[in-house]
Amino acid sequence: MKDAKICHGRGVLYGDIAEYSVHGPNRELNDWDPVEFADYVPFHDHMQVDQLFVADVPIKTLTSILATDALHTIASYHNIGTIDPQDHPASVVKLALSTHDCSNCPRFVSFWRFKGRTPLNENIEFPPTPLSVEKTHNVITACATDLLPGKCGRARMRCMRNAHTVSKFNTVA
Repeated sequence: MKDAKICHGRGVLYGDIAEYSVHGPNRELNDWDPVEFADYVPFHDHMQVDQLFVADVPIKTLTSILATDALHTIASYHNIGTIDPQDHPASVVKLALSTHDCSNCPRFVSFWRFKGRTPLNENIEFPPTPLSVEKTHNVITACATDLLPGKCGRARMRCMRNAHTVSKFNTVA
């Protein structure tokens, strides 16, 4: 098994746990699809659910990607003492799980769901209705206030007024 290559701050992506998949998802996915932890159950108790997929992710990998409340649940399944969430911070739970030897534990699997994807609307009106005169006026006015007249007939953005910003982008002042 490989070490987790999780980029903290962006959440968990399907590519992070795809190699541990037991029952793959019911749809085509790419490695950049976001997923979230749903449940953790013994292997003999799991069954395929339409909206979830099952992965046999090692504890060390789960420790690096899950939130503290999920880690407390996993710790209780592995009989790692009674770790009270109010008394023990995430670092204590992570340390206990990362040093745990699962040789005497039954096999567990985790359920994952896809997040952030909404089904496409099949009733898209095309071509879209044209902008009203008021909206067109607002767009043109906003664009005109953001631009300054420049040399040689080139307009430039107002935010690029000072020489430092202009020279940074290699444009002619």
